[in-house]
Amino acid sequence: MSTPAPIERPPECAPIVRQCQATSSRTGEQCRRSAMHGQDVCATHGGRSPQALRAARRRLADREALETLERLEGVPVSDMGELYEHLARLGGRQMAMVEITAEKVATLEDWTRLDVFGREEVRAAVTVYRQAL
Repeated sequence: MSTPAPIERPPECAPIVRQCQATSSRTGEQCRRSAMHGQDVCATHGGRSPQALRAARRRLADREALETLERLEGVPVSDMGELYEHLARLGGRQMAMVEITAEKVATLEDWTRLDVFGREEVRAAVTVYRQAL
């Protein structure tokens, strides 16, 4: 069995990042154009349709969210269901931190104090609470 020959492209053309998956109804050959960003097809084969553009934007946003979570948390996430579960856990931890810090701030009698030069300083617990929000 022979391997298909690579697609010949003139050197002045931009390289194909991802090839369009559509096939010609006339020749049966695969389209040689690049697929649009976030899609499997080129503009000629439906990539410019409103629904294809919406789906591409959603796929790209999903991919960016997965990559960001993996980069920030070091947690490999394979699908959006896992992403939502992980974000819910993070949100729960954040809310718990806010509640704990609010309780600590509520116990303070005075939120400010004077430093050695007589300038007013905000207590560290208040600053931590503000950052947690």
